Amino acid sequence: MTMTKRTDLDILLRSEEVVFCDGAVGTLLVKAGFGADPPVVAANVEAPDLVRALHRAYLAAGAQILQANTFGGNRLHLERVGWEARVADVNHAGVRLAREAADGRALVAGTMGPIGDVAPLGRVSQEDAAAVFREHAIFLAEAGVDLIVIETMQDLREARLAVRAAREATGLPVACSITYGSHQAIFTQIMPPIAAQELLAAGATLVGVNCGPGPTTAAAVLADIHEVLPEARLLAQPSAGVPDRRSGRPGYFVTPERFAAWGLRVAQLGVKVLGGCCGTTPDHLRALVEAVRHRAGPE
Repeated sequence: MTMTKRTDLDILLRSEEVVFCDGAVGTLLVKAGFGADPPVVAANVEAPDLVRALHRAYLAAGAQILQANTFGGNRLHLERVGWEARVADVNHAGVRLAREAADGRALVAGTMGPIGDVAPLGRVSQEDAAAVFREHAIFLAEAGVDLIVIETMQDLREARLAVRAAREATGLPVACSITYGSHQAIFTQIMPPIAAQELLAAGATLVGVNCGPGPTTAAAVLADIHEVLPEARLLAQPSAGVPDRRSGRPGYFVTPERFAAWGLRVAQLGVKVLGGCCGTTPDHLRALVEAVRHRAGPE
């Protein structure tokens, strides 16, 4: 596939074709030895060649949006592992590496993950959480991202808070995706169309699903949203199934061929941006791009 030149996000989203994000970076970095100590985002400053190479592999596989390795780069997460003094460094470096890999042929998104401990269910006040999200978004904007992707959210209240904070702090387009369980509900029991409506009202440009049990659940969630909100711009980045941890390292069972067949189905639901989450690889993305671009599933 011929790479697209770097272009404005609005132009990509107005096109008739599906736009492709990359796949997992974090699970590949965990295999390389990053995790809680040092955190996955530490790879941006401790193993830049590795991070850059992963981005380039996704670009070669067909990614039009590369997502910087900044998911766990908020101050609270880094304080827990003693990296609070490096918050700006790891975020700026993560965006720079993605931009270098993109080489003008893809957009770059800054990723933001949940705090996961926000009131009323957690110990972090909503005011403090908003400040953490604003700071994270500002670091990403300073580094030059084209958009912000807030992902793996499980609490709709926290997701709304993050969207508003990122939009108000940067003015950049914001995508937000929820992680749903096998029963298609986040733990606050908000169903997908309602969650999507509330996130759009909070200022999200794209809404959808990521991570979770895998492509089958993602397809059900997307169908529910599309039925109620047929004009919504949808984002889908499921994991390659549920990880099998019996070997000591997570393994994923959804093959590139099965992942591509899923992508072909959901492309008919008005999904605008397709990519992968945990357990996916450049091979998964390459198969997905080929299937959707040619509208022909695997044998």
